Amino acid sequence: MTVSYRVGVDIGGTFTDIVLLGSDGTIHTKKISSSVGNYAQAIVDGLSEVFGESGLSGAAIEEIRHGTTVAPTRSWSTRVPASG
Repeated sequence: MTVSYRVGVDIGGTFTDIVLLGSDGTIHTKKISSSVGNYAQAIVDGLSEVFGESGLSGAAIEEIRHGTTVAPTRSWSTRVPASG
């Protein structure tokens, strides 16, 4: 049986978290610094690291979903006055 993986990515202003969930229940995770100039680069770099560490390849990926808190955090921080 070939194992396929679903990938979840959370892109933050400081770190990008990546989780791969296999159809057999296996889980691989990676936390990598976000690439502020190009947030997608952290996804590519993180997946490359997971592939190298686990022996998986891109062919095993069935689905990728991502979310981000970068824009909401920036928007929130520019509208809320500093306290103290």
